Amino acid sequence: MLEHADDLTRSLIARLADGTGLPVVALSAGQGGDIDRIEVRLVAVRPRGAPRSWDRADHLQLDYLVTVRRGDALAEHRAVADLAFALLGDPGFAIVDDADVPGCCARLGMALAPGMVVRASLVRVQPAEEAPLVRFPLRARMGAIGSVQGRVLGPAETPIAGALVNLVGFDPVTRTGADGGFRLSAPADPESALRVRVRARGMEAEMPVAPGEPTIVTLRMEN
Repeated sequence: MLEHADDLTRSLIARLADGTGLPVVALSAGQGGDIDRIEVRLVAVRPRGAPRSWDRADHLQLDYLVTVRRGDALAEHRAVADLAFALLGDPGFAIVDDADVPGCCARLGMALAPGMVVRASLVRVQPAEEAPLVRFPLRARMGAIGSVQGRVLGPAETPIAGALVNLVGFDPVTRTGADGGFRLSAPADPESALRVRVRARGMEAEMPVAPGEPTIVTLRMEN
């Protein structure tokens, strides 16, 4: 999981480079453009509304303006569509449906260019407080192992493949299959309520789960 914005930007650039044969560059918001390349500008950073969990993680949401400039209009149109298809297959990035790309270009003082706003999440885990020394014998109790399984669905109950799924407070992370299904090991008789966390396409959701009971997690793809 990425903690630094420059690493997230490099990850986006690498993903965009896979979509077309054009060079991809990161520019500051006010920097001028050129032709025959893809330009990436960070235009917004805002805190996420995810609840604070045991790992003391802070969540940010980053919006990038991605534009394409080519000398040939038809080649420009094709490049934009190729980029959109490349991003649709990556659960770490989401295209913002109602983004005002012409407005973004105007506010930045740059020439109008076709493109999209891409949204991604950034997570930074805060250092955990050091636990006090234990001055009495510890007693460990072994519990039975169960499992949590279910499916991750999007709008119109469409299965979401490749979504990241984990139990809050537990390390193992898995990805959903082609049918949106997942399965995780979990205590059969947990001492406290379990919650499953799902991350896909720049969105995140949490919900309570019970071992042995099927779980359906629905992600709202609206912005």
